[in-house]
Amino acid sequence: MTTDIVTSADCPGAPDAVWLSLVAPGRYDESRRTLALDHADVRLRSLTPGLGVRGTARWLGVPYRVNAYLVPVETGTRLLVTARDKGTTPVPSWRRRLSRRLAGRDLRRLVDEASRHAA
Repeated sequence: MTTDIVTSADCPGAPDAVWLSLVAPGRYDESRRTLALDHADVRLRSLTPGLGVRGTARWLGVPYRVNAYLVPVETGTRLLVTARDKGTTPVPSWRRRLSRRLAGRDLRRLVDEASRHAA
C-alpha cells in the first residue's frame, strides 16, 4: 500500500483567487506560518503565493510531508494537495492507518472548502 495521499479539485478562477481561499482567514495563522485543519496543523516551511505551499503535519503523532500546488488549467485552476507519511516514527499499524484516514479527510475538506470559496 502506498503512503501517498492525493486529493485535487478543479477550481474556478485564477491561481491568485484559489490561493486566497486556501489561506482563508481563520484557517491560516500568518505569524505562526500554520494552516489549521480539523485534526492537525500544517506548519509551512515554504510558501509561494499563487503557486503553492510545502509543510509538515502530524496526525495522531505520525509525521507527514504536505504539499499544495496551484496548477493553471484552461477552465481555472487545479488545486492538488499531497501528503506522504515520512515513515520515521515507529507506531502501531492501527495508528498509522487511522492517521492516514484522518489526514485524507482533513486534506479533502481543505480542497473542497478552497474550491467552494474560490467560486
